Amino acid sequence: MVSIVIASLDGPGRIDPCLRSIDDFTPEEHQVIVVDVPESGGDWAVPQAFNKGASDATGEYLVFLTADTLVTPSWLSQLLACVSETGAAAAGPLCNLLPGAQNLPPDLGTHPDIQSFARAFNRKDPSRWRQTVRIASAPMLISREDFQNLDGFDERFGSGGFADDDFCLRAALRGKRVFIAADTYVHRQGPRHILQGEPERIKVLDQEARRLCAKWNLDDPLAAQPRRDALSLIDVKGKRVLDVKCRTGATLQECAARGATLVTGIEDDRVMRSIATTSCSGLGDVRILRSTRGIPAKQRHDVILAVWQLERLPHPPNVLRRYRSLLSEDGILLAVVRNSWALSRLLPLLLTAPPPTYPRPAWGPSASPDDVLKWFRDAGLVVTAIRPAYAPQWGQEPFLDGFLKLAKKHGFLEDPKREYYSDECWFMARLQGKDAE
Repeated sequence: MVSIVIASLDGPGRIDPCLRSIDDFTPEEHQVIVVDVPESGGDWAVPQAFNKGASDATGEYLVFLTADTLVTPSWLSQLLACVSETGAAAAGPLCNLLPGAQNLPPDLGTHPDIQSFARAFNRKDPSRWRQTVRIASAPMLISREDFQNLDGFDERFGSGGFADDDFCLRAALRGKRVFIAADTYVHRQGPRHILQGEPERIKVLDQEARRLCAKWNLDDPLAAQPRRDALSLIDVKGKRVLDVKCRTGATLQECAARGATLVTGIEDDRVMRSIATTSCSGLGDVRILRSTRGIPAKQRHDVILAVWQLERLPHPPNVLRRYRSLLSEDGILLAVVRNSWALSRLLPLLLTAPPPTYPRPAWGPSASPDDVLKWFRDAGLVVTAIRPAYAPQWGQEPFLDGFLKLAKKHGFLEDPKREYYSDECWFMARLQGKDAE
């Protein structure tokens, strides 16, 4: 039997469509447990609600849903198949309101009926099951035994925004894998609750992002999610990829999924290295090492990724010279550097206000683009392109124009470059001509 635990944030009337969809599309033996989440007093208790529901459950498996969810034909049988046939601790479907690899907005122009879309989409296909580091806490299917052994969700992540990241990291640390059942789609209508207020949402999620980083010694609260934005700049298919600060291995998994022939991750933190080893197990030629010393002397890489790593180092040019020796003749080194010129870093100094740090936090080491360019020159590498996250033209964002003028007036920047104001900059570099010959 499966126990379906539903966290209801929007009152009893909002949950009726969810319950009807369960009745219509869940022929398997199941019980439904509805737990109301308090909406007053600043109490966001999603993990508490799931833990309470799990404590009352009697099923062999647990499924966690929110009240705005509409389940679909074959949804439960396919999640059960994914878990049982892969040996995964937990599995989650695709959905229209989930981040990263679990997101699949249906084409409602072609499929105006969600259930008709899902009936055609939900066809068991193990080739579409994908191993990952993190899945969302809802929808999630997990055995009750594994959930209890992992001590449930950490209730300190009250909004639920990072409770799933924390839970999946704990699972990986204990050698448990999680999968995305990408042959299964369920739909969410979108919750109506107090966290929809933008200022309050940012404040709460920022606090929980910092709590996650402190608990796991992370410099990035989204470390369990791949850097697809950076990978969009380069083609890794058929390439040998080295990630010199791989953290949980999420970006390594993405490289393997995109067809990289050899994927190597470097991680000096013992806990993160253990998580990366578990999360990348069984993915083909993927290796996790403690340092670059473990790389064979003559092995070269077509792509080297350095994400939020150079700015942490006391002498970046020395390390870049080591990376240069590991780069193939036509290889690309892609560095993602947190930007000390960023609006979110400088604005508080000018306005004495806290920055909107979610989802990319403004804390942590940073460097100016000019310094980074000098590091590459000193290391004998040629920067071929620099990309900010976002760079509007003059006049298109008056607030930014005013900010840059204010920054120059107060002496924070001698020559403020609007194209470098974003929280991070991406640098693509190659070997100098003499090194490539």
